[in-house]
Amino acid sequence: MHEETLSGFMQDALGKIGAVFRKCKFFQEHKRLQTGLPRDLKDANIMQKEITMAEGKSFTRTITYLGVIILQLIMTQVVTFLVTLFVPDAETFPQTNPIPFTILVGLTFAAGVFFAGWLAIKLRWLPLKSKYPARLAGALIGAFLPLITSLIVFRTYEAGNPVFWFTALGSVLGFYAAGWVERK
Repeated sequence: MHEETLSGFMQDALGKIGAVFRKCKFFQEHKRLQTGLPRDLKDANIMQKEITMAEGKSFTRTITYLGVIILQLIMTQVVTFLVTLFVPDAETFPQTNPIPFTILVGLTFAAGVFFAGWLAIKLRWLPLKSKYPARLAGALIGAFLPLITSLIVFRTYEAGNPVFWFTALGSVLGFYAAGWVERK
């Protein structure tokens, strides 16, 4: 019987100590910070706005990047078309002169990707560091790597060959890869 009274007394004392701690401002603030709960309705609204703004910025940034990448892919075709207007017999190059065709396509794809990316950085559509020489080199490497590989394997280019999409995507990837590599 004595043990039961002592046990009840301890539980009662611990309950009262816990109640005092729960009323303490420090404990309440600590608990709120641990759980991430807002202090009041105003804090809840601010937290909701911050979350919504962060989601909105993330969504906007994603859409901007996708839009610029699509613009870069379109510019590969536009620049290639414009250059072939000034090159005589460019339509027969894939079968008759595959090496000059490789150079022509590689340069025009890299130029289209670089020009669209440069424009996006200059107009501050993308929050990227300029690093223009590295970005141009990356676009050139990304363009020429699939073209040269395809030329070695197939010796000529056929119409509709998927290597041209790999070339365009490789050039875009090379353009952005310059920002991923940091010097220490």
